[in-house]
Amino acid sequence: MTDPLVVLINEYEAAKAALIASPRDDDSKEEPFGEAYAALADSPPAATTLEGAVAAVRLVMHEEKTCGSQEEFTVTMLAAALAYFDGGAT
Repeated sequence: MTDPLVVLINEYEAAKAALIASPRDDDSKEEPFGEAYAALADSPPAATTLEGAVAAVRLVMHEEKTCGSQEEFTVTMLAAALAYFDGGAT
């Protein structure tokens, strides 16, 4: 069974990699990471596997180190990770 949180994190990572591979025009009005980031920041699915919980924590660590404090993103992602350990969705 695939963890929906892992799928979403992978989509976000792929979008970041694509942006790095071909930088966008600074005048672009498009969000660089699109729907995947919005879903992670606003209402990520609860982790259903240990892999998903760990991936969420690793992503938070990376984002905090490279992008600075993103309180809402951090809180929602950690809640998604904790849902696995708590045995249910948040």
